[in-house]
Amino acid sequence: MLAAAGGLGAAAGQGWRAGDAEDQVLVLWRASPTQADLDAEAARLRRPAGRPLALLRGDLDQAAGARTLRDTALIGLHHVRLAAPGPAAVDAALAAYRASALVASAEADPPLHAASACELSAPGPVYQQGLQWDLTATAWPQADQAYCGGAIQLQGQVTVAVLDTGIDAAQSDFPAGRPPVAGANYSSDADANDDNGHGTFCAGLIGAVPGDLSGAFFDWNYLNLLSVKVLNSCGEGDMGGLAEGIVYAVQQHAQVISMSVQGPQGSDALQAAVVAAWQAGAVLVAAAGNDAGPAAYPAAYPNVLSVAALDHLDRAAYYSNRGKIDLSAPGGDGAEAGCSYPPLGAPPFCQGVQASYPAACGGQMWSLAASYNPVLGSQCASPGDGHYGCGGTGAAAGSGTSFAAPLVAAAAALLVSQDPSRSNQDVLQRLLQSAAPTAEGAGFHSDTGWGKLDFDQALEPGFHAVATVKQPGIYNYPNPFHPGSDGLTTFSLQLTGDGPARLDLFDAAGQLVRHWDLAGRSGMQLQAWDGHNGRGQLVGNGGYRAVLTQGGARAVAKVAVLQ
Repeated sequence: MLAAAGGLGAAAGQGWRAGDAEDQVLVLWRASPTQADLDAEAARLRRPAGRPLALLRGDLDQAAGARTLRDTALIGLHHVRLAAPGPAAVDAALAAYRASALVASAEADPPLHAASACELSAPGPVYQQGLQWDLTATAWPQADQAYCGGAIQLQGQVTVAVLDTGIDAAQSDFPAGRPPVAGANYSSDADANDDNGHGTFCAGLIGAVPGDLSGAFFDWNYLNLLSVKVLNSCGEGDMGGLAEGIVYAVQQHAQVISMSVQGPQGSDALQAAVVAAWQAGAVLVAAAGNDAGPAAYPAAYPNVLSVAALDHLDRAAYYSNRGKIDLSAPGGDGAEAGCSYPPLGAPPFCQGVQASYPAACGGQMWSLAASYNPVLGSQCASPGDGHYGCGGTGAAAGSGTSFAAPLVAAAAALLVSQDPSRSNQDVLQRLLQSAAPTAEGAGFHSDTGWGKLDFDQALEPGFHAVATVKQPGIYNYPNPFHPGSDGLTTFSLQLTGDGPARLDLFDAAGQLVRHWDLAGRSGMQLQAWDGHNGRGQLVGNGGYRAVLTQGGARAVAKVAVLQ
């Protein structure tokens, strides 16, 4: 079982950063403070000794100029809103909370947004036209045929939580008898309805019934879609809301959590939520992001299956993030393929578009459009926001890692339904070991992970992984690593078979700093490092090289240490 990626405190000392919320702070309470802690805090706040914990926490909020927005007890998250917003107010509140013995971590609330690269809308029976190339590319028709013939059997109900802009349950390609369940709303919008369309698009990739399109899940009788709104009508949100949404999904017993969202940095609160969900047995799937850079959060966490996007030639899409990638799936070619889009706000936005597509647009992803009437760009910071509504219930097309991740989430859900006794680690390993080669070939690659999602192989009852086609993989978080504040960095190691393995850490001069002998068990393993060498001395600042070796194969990762 995967554990926490590192000790809390990754945000210690960091103040407000551009893009962070200017009126919110995320606080993680210390678990079980002692009476001495309570008395010390009472004295610091000039309150009488013996004051109860709940009142002291309220006193601390008052000192920080904050009030409770939401509390998430499972992970000890206290999400507050400041009375006087602004970067200086955030920094002052952080200082107030960090000075308290009651607080494990306090941080500004990082931004979050939908992980879609571009989008357009069009009517028509998309599935019948054969435009859902993503299903063909991932061997879905073969798996579906095996299911219809009885070779693949589903046994248990499975709940997939879609953490996004909401889901439009009125979309006609969701079955009337089993519409998506409207769950909680952790966005800045007043209600949980999908007034952007991105969430409906992602949910359709998982579970649309054959009509205009077909979702990747075979049988709606076994699937429950749970909508958890963490992004507003502009496709924007924050890490605090995402953390709260993950915990809510766990409390609703979701076995799979699909997150087509991305943020530029992690968060102690988000990391705690991810760990809690993994420990509860959930499979977490996230889009790697669309910046053509390092994998975004939450995909960058070891406990999350990070999904990159492929174009229609099985190449890593030009926009897809790299680095900490576990698996890849079709995400669409993107705007660089030469796809022409209607001018922003040009009527009629949702009609007559398909005829203008150049041939390269066959590499777009198709799914469901929401039924709201979009306000195109008028209230949103980004001109591409709000393009998934058609004022009807037609189909839409687009590109992004947002649309690769739901396919993997659907495959994870099918694996859970096929054998409800499978653990999240079992599901993860099955998906990675059954992956098909991409255009880069078999084995691990930093931009496509362990390969392309393969529904047929993953669900094949007699499937046995062939370890020799894989290469070991390694990454670590946090990186850069600050030993004084982070405490630990954790290497996430992907071993390819049973047999001796070792992890060596070298400095910039090539000198061995530390090594670990590993149990040679196929699958994911974690190895924590506290920043000390083999003699127990704290290492200096600089770049280090971690080398994982097993059976003649090796993987290398770079680690930056900053004191």
